[in-house]
Amino acid sequence: YNIASDDYYSATIGRITRYKTYTNAFGHLVADLESRKILLGETKSTGFPILFDSHGVGTLAFAMDGSLLASCGDGSSYVLPDIGNDPATYYQQALIDSIIRPNENVGVLRSQMLTSLNGKIIRIDPATGDGLPSNPFYEAGAPRSAKSRVWAMGFRNPFRFSIKPNSGSADPAIGDVGELYVGDVGFNTFEEVTVVKAPGSNCGWPL
Repeated sequence: YNIASDDYYSATIGRITRYKTYTNAFGHLVADLESRKILLGETKSTGFPILFDSHGVGTLAFAMDGSLLASCGDGSSYVLPDIGNDPATYYQQALIDSIIRPNENVGVLRSQMLTSLNGKIIRIDPATGDGLPSNPFYEAGAPRSAKSRVWAMGFRNPFRFSIKPNSGSADPAIGDVGELYVGDVGFNTFEEVTVVKAPGSNCGWPL
């Protein structure tokens, strides 16, 4: 990273990082930089892929069971239908930097791939960043895989969502986070509010 250069128009990743906080001598709540722990996105190939100027990271929210939910868009172009190799996107750099793998160079269709974090709401352990065993596609041998972290899929740009108050279980082993109200940005004509009631829900984009 170079503060003197502009990297806005380039492929990047979304990352979830945890810090401990403390109150300083002026009474301000500040982050302890030494406590930094990356929960998701330790490397370029493990973050939320972002190949365009939008449709990236969205909301963070804690469920009643203490698990951490996060949303990310499809990471692709919002101008025209993007099914990969879209010259308006930064897919070539993303491939070179291993932000996406060659089979993920399918634009909006990453929202339908369980191996991609794009177009998903994920659910992770806020202490480790691992997917939780009660997640719908959890793989015991790979708790940090995209598949292990996915809670719901098939979103275009779910940059905002909320959890219905007093819904869900307090036991993370049950895997019930309650009802999610997801504002998924539409494509030109329609906007959508999606209600996610069950783990593993496929909300349809782009099909």
